[in-house]
Amino acid sequence: MADDQTTPQTTTEETTYELSEETQSTDTFNQEEFEAVKNLVSRKTSQADELKEKIRELAESLKNMLTNDSTLADAEETLKETRKAVTKRKNEIANSEEAQSIKAKLRELKEEMADIEDSLSTQLLNLYQITGVKEFETNTGEVREFVIKAKVKAKKIKA
Repeated sequence: MADDQTTPQTTTEETTYELSEETQSTDTFNQEEFEAVKNLVSRKTSQADELKEKIRELAESLKNMLTNDSTLADAEETLKETRKAVTKRKNEIANSEEAQSIKAKLRELKEEMADIEDSLSTQLLNLYQITGVKEFETNTGEVREFVIKAKVKAKKIKA
């Protein structure tokens, strides 16, 4: 540890010489305070470097534990195979006749819903123009509110 103290002293003398040239006009330089702070910074820097190395070693150790664990590797392989089996089964189901039929029916119903919503929007706008009120009563007596929206459609391409 004596070697550690002599090295900073040599460096301190060089630094002190440089600082004293720069601070001759100020006369407020406190050599003892400078030495104390410099030694503290040096000690904390060394501690930080040591801790960084320990952290790196421990992180590497943990990584190696995970990498070298055969039970974990087997479980990951099983998971990989299970995911493949799940994906394969989902594709089989999605491509089955029953699923294709349901998808087609779903498309038809969505198209029908879009048509009804478009027509309803037009009729609600007409109702608002006639009554000036943004609500209506259904056949069951329920009062429903509506919102008027305007959309700008894309330009028509001239052929």
